[in-house]
Amino acid sequence: MVTQLLLVNITVFILLYFIKIIFFMEGYQEPHFVRDILSNTFVSANPSILLTKPWTLLTAMFAHMDFWDIFSNMVWLFVFGTILQQRAGYKQIPVVYVVGSFAGYATYIAALNLLPGVFPPVTPTSGIMGAHAGVMALAAGVTFLSPGLRVFPQLWRGGVPVWIFFGIFLLLHLASVSVGDGSIANLAYMAGGAIAGALLAIAFKNGSHFGDRIFDVFYNIAHIFDPKKSRRA
Repeated sequence: MVTQLLLVNITVFILLYFIKIIFFMEGYQEPHFVRDILSNTFVSANPSILLTKPWTLLTAMFAHMDFWDIFSNMVWLFVFGTILQQRAGYKQIPVVYVVGSFAGYATYIAALNLLPGVFPPVTPTSGIMGAHAGVMALAAGVTFLSPGLRVFPQLWRGGVPVWIFFGIFLLLHLASVSVGDGSIANLAYMAGGAIAGALLAIAFKNGSHFGDRIFDVFYNIAHIFDPKKSRRA
């Protein structure tokens, strides 16, 4: 499942970048690409616009336009996703990623609309996209599920506590905002992912199979038209 999430994110990145190149080759400028493509890909901070583009709730969690942005997200997705998959099973991975992304949308939209003095004002082009919230959900999920877990024993005798990786992950994003390379709106987006990931991990730790049931429902929907396997007498 971790590999599949990596492939989907990378494929969408390549597709968006290819479309952008075609736009420029045809003589269009950046604003045209944002208006025609990105505005139909990211989740708008304006609820009324979002209601007219519900598909963006799915596309935004896989969309990136900056190489270092997707590179960073995919490295952390691999690290935290692999650990969580080993601890909780493959079914938890897409559920935590998707639910974390949805929670990130909610906190992002709420922050920009309810705290205008803290976050940037909402404009027609205000929106969020990327795997940040989903990856944050995986990171928080691992940390809350097994806070004492030690990983990568080759880096340190006995392994490095997983909470240290989580701390490094947080510090890097806080640093990117403080030096101006990142947006404070991303922190609101990631906060929702962290909350969702922690709650799902606590539920799983207490014996809940919520993630497994959600995975099974979507799996059955996706394969509803598959031919039935023939039974031998």
